[in-house]
Amino acid sequence: MPYSGPASAYGIIGKTMSAYMRMTNDNGGVNGRKINFISYDDPTARRRRWSRRAKLVESDEVFLIFAPLAPPRMRRSRIHEHHEVPQLFVATGASRWGDPEHFPGPSAA
Repeated sequence: MPYSGPASAYGIIGKTMSAYMRMTNDNGGVNGRKINFISYDDPTARRRRWSRRAKLVESDEVFLIFAPLAPPRMRRSRIHEHHEVPQLFVATGASRWGDPEHFPGPSAA
C-alpha cells in the first residue's frame, strides 16, 4: 500500500484495513483466531513492489495477499503461483483480473 510517494492518497485504504483488522481482533478475531495484518509502504516503484511481495510470501509466509493496489498492466507473480498464495480483492480497474478463464489464479493453474 502506498503510504508515501505519488500515490500516497491511497494509503488511507491500508490504514482503514488495518483499523478494521484491529477491531476484528479486539472482538475475538475470526472463529477465535486473531488476524496478523501486515502492510508495508509501497511508494509504487515496480522493483520495490515485487520485493515487498516476495518478502510477504517468502519471509512472512502469509496466507494471502489482501486487497493489493494493482496497476492495469500488472503481471501475475510467479512468487504467488509457486507458493500458492492467492490475491484477494485486488484493487484495480483492469478487466484482466475479472477473467478467470485466462487468469485462473495459483490454485486453479
